[in-house]
Amino acid sequence: MTGLIGWWARNSVAANLLMIACFIAGGLAFINLDRELNPSATFTGATISMGWPGASPREVEEQLILRIEEALDGIDGLEHIDSIAREGSARVNVEGDDRIDATRFLNEVKNRVDGISNFPADAFPPIVSQWRNRNPGAFMGLAGSLEPKELNRLAREIRKEISQLPNGSSVVEIQGIVNEEVSIEVSEEALQRYGLTLGDVAMAIRGSSANIAGGQVRTETGNLQIAARSLADSEEEFERIVVRQNPDGGVIRVRDVATVIDGFEETRQIQTLNGKTALSISVYAPESSNITKLSAAINKYVDKKNKELSGDTEIFIWFDAAEPFNGQLNLVGSNAIFGLFLVLLVLMLFLRPAVAWWVSVGIAVSFMGAFILMPATGVTLNFLSIFGFLLVIGVVVDDAIIVGESIHNEVEAGEREGVDAAIFGTQLVIKPVFFAVLTTMIAFSPWLFIGGGAAQFTRQISLTIIFALTFSLIEAFFILPAHLSHMKPQNKDSWFYKLQRGFAEGILNFANRFYRPLIKVALRLRYFTVAIFLVGFMLAVALLAQGWIGFKFLPEIQGTFIQVNV
Repeated sequence: MTGLIGWWARNSVAANLLMIACFIAGGLAFINLDRELNPSATFTGATISMGWPGASPREVEEQLILRIEEALDGIDGLEHIDSIAREGSARVNVEGDDRIDATRFLNEVKNRVDGISNFPADAFPPIVSQWRNRNPGAFMGLAGSLEPKELNRLAREIRKEISQLPNGSSVVEIQGIVNEEVSIEVSEEALQRYGLTLGDVAMAIRGSSANIAGGQVRTETGNLQIAARSLADSEEEFERIVVRQNPDGGVIRVRDVATVIDGFEETRQIQTLNGKTALSISVYAPESSNITKLSAAINKYVDKKNKELSGDTEIFIWFDAAEPFNGQLNLVGSNAIFGLFLVLLVLMLFLRPAVAWWVSVGIAVSFMGAFILMPATGVTLNFLSIFGFLLVIGVVVDDAIIVGESIHNEVEAGEREGVDAAIFGTQLVIKPVFFAVLTTMIAFSPWLFIGGGAAQFTRQISLTIIFALTFSLIEAFFILPAHLSHMKPQNKDSWFYKLQRGFAEGILNFANRFYRPLIKVALRLRYFTVAIFLVGFMLAVALLAQGWIGFKFLPEIQGTFIQVNV
């Protein structure tokens, strides 16, 4: 280590190239980093969804849920099964142990569910989806005085166009759509007149309204696919379905015995936006994305689409995930700039301006170095990694201050100067600086070994802090000594030195008059000192246990949305 420090201190060109490389590589990595509100994560769990039209909740439970639960019984790592039976649908949530592999657990659940062969014939196949968090991109409302059919059609068109945008997202969902429904009201009088039953009408509709594949016919010129496509989709198509054909050639159709209504499913909710009928369109960020580019693409599309829409129909973006993200990023940026200014100002009151400047540059080098390593480890720019930068701002500068102050003292002592003072001053503090940074890394490293999906969140903070601290050591040991190797003894007749001397004497006076006597008393009464801190610790634990000090994982922060429940 001593030889490395000496080599870098004597080769200032290499040290400057290393610093420039950190800035260039870090800047490029920062530009290309994925940006998201929260880290993308998968969890050890799965949701199984099934549909069975017309089935009651009891039938859904007996024919679907119980069979799924029996098939899942005995899966390795199974923790809990939660099932919900509704009219026409089933939902089963399967939770696994965080300590096992999430993908292996998902595959085991899929294999067990796919092996069930006695589901009802008219039930839809089960859909197994893994638990994962989804980052919102934008929430929009489509409102206007259109007919429900036209509003549904327009929403689907918008969904398709957004999914095809450059830098867009294919994960687009529509909420509030009222599904179209064709209802057939059969007349009892008409059935009696034609000698039919309700079963005859139902059988005719079931048999005629279907697409049937008939295989293929092989010929000398090629194969011909045979299929019957007669799936009814509109009021007119259902009315033309033949219920019975009499021997005399007469035909009884659905319109002769029933009234066909092409309408919508009955719904218990009404969705409006600014007093107009509306639908919600939710755009979620894909697993690998840049939230700022996604936001820019969506905003540009909405502006263009609103100009194309006629009448009072419009798209309104009521939540843009890029806004809180950019606010957090700007907070870190402003704190970093303010921190650099404060460090520079305070250090100039006690140390040489050159030392203060290069120590401040160390903060930027540490952050840029962290950006270089983040993409290789799957760390993105998100709330947690940005929080990690906020935590480490005040830590990365400490080792550079210690090394810079040690070199400054060697130069001012007059025994060494130039490169020798830089090397010797750095060597004096290698151990305390290295182990001080190492202990901070160790303090955050347990978050890397948490099991399950939680580790994919906590590792964002740990790795960000470890990367920044690693490059702070590189800057303090290899770059800073080369920059301070040209430092000469300070001119003690200058006004600036006299100003620094006044601050330094003030600090020393406080240390000698107050701090030193207090330390002496604490050392002389060491058992009493330890007892005081133990009592303080137990008092803090007691206040927390008794509820005098509240505990919440996240603070309650006033938001920008108001929700009213009536």
